[in-house]
Amino acid sequence: MKLTTAIDEFLIAQEADGSSEKTIVWYRSLLKVFATFMQQYGDLTLEQVSTQHIRKYLIYVRGKYSTDTASAHSRSQHKFWKWCGLEYDIKNPMRNIRYPKRPKPKEPKAIATANITRLFNATEDDIMGLRDKLILAFLADTGARAAGICGITVDNIDLEKRQVIVTEKGNESRIIPFSAFTAELTKKWLDVRYPVEPLFYNFTTLKPLTVSGLQQLLKRLKKKAGVTGRVNPHAFRHGFAREYLKNGGDLATLGRLLGHKDISTTANSYAIFTIDEIAEMHDEYSQIRHLLDKEDGR
Repeated sequence: MKLTTAIDEFLIAQEADGSSEKTIVWYRSLLKVFATFMQQYGDLTLEQVSTQHIRKYLIYVRGKYSTDTASAHSRSQHKFWKWCGLEYDIKNPMRNIRYPKRPKPKEPKAIATANITRLFNATEDDIMGLRDKLILAFLADTGARAAGICGITVDNIDLEKRQVIVTEKGNESRIIPFSAFTAELTKKWLDVRYPVEPLFYNFTTLKPLTVSGLQQLLKRLKKKAGVTGRVNPHAFRHGFAREYLKNGGDLATLGRLLGHKDISTTANSYAIFTIDEIAEMHDEYSQIRHLLDKEDGR
């Protein structure tokens, strides 16, 4: 099996396994760089690609790209060659190459809680303003991705149970609960909205609100509210995760709410706090503090 053919087959397998379009594009772009680099050695088969070849490639990308991008290239190699080993029963040339550690963000990426209030206050007191308020509520209350919010249909809402079905990466669906506040806004919106299938729609076309449309909506509210910090759908997702953990929520349940298959993704990507925030949480949840509180109460 030629290397280039195996790369094409790998991408097809990723699509068949339900990987999102964004993930497939990510793999394609990284493996294209690898295939181009390997051309200097000829049109190799999988068995002809050695650990030494890949090490030289990883040295090449570290010299050409940022640390984060070089790490992404290494992760894609591990994924690709693990798949090749299983698919074609070959020895994995990555077996002796260390899996890269994910670089931790230097600072939290979450929207500030005070800025969410400012955005709510910047909405109008009309039907469009009601829609915008509900979108803000769903973003802050569910931690769902932008595509998940835009894809909600009326049938996905269960007001009695206060639950919503969202469909996101790789067409995977999950149920997320929401608060009484969001439920009340939803009731008001359902009473006045145009009777179309999508919960959130473009007022001109009546078609589902797109991710781009959602981003433009947030930019409009950000400008009107005079907010200078992060205001994008993923900042709300980070904010939801951080506040959930800061208020005593557990990591495993948070991972389920966010739709993560691996709890390490939740920990590495969203459990990001400043040292001052960590100190505050330590004071709140430290075992010794609660022991002393019990003794003081005797």
